[in-house]
Amino acid sequence: HMTIRTSSDAGTPVVDSEPGGAHAAIYRAIGTEIKRQLVGAAVST
Repeated sequence: HMTIRTSSDAGTPVVDSEPGGAHAAIYRAIGTEIKRQLVGAAVST
C-alpha cells in the first residue's frame, strides 16, 4: 500500500504516522501474535 511505502521510505513506520489506522492495527496484531508465540516457546522449554 502506498501509505506504508511512503511513510516507511521517510523513516516513519505506519504505526507511528497513523497509529489509529487499519494498517497499524494489522502490524500490531502481527507483533502481538509473534510475542505470544515467543513467550509460549520460552515457557515450554
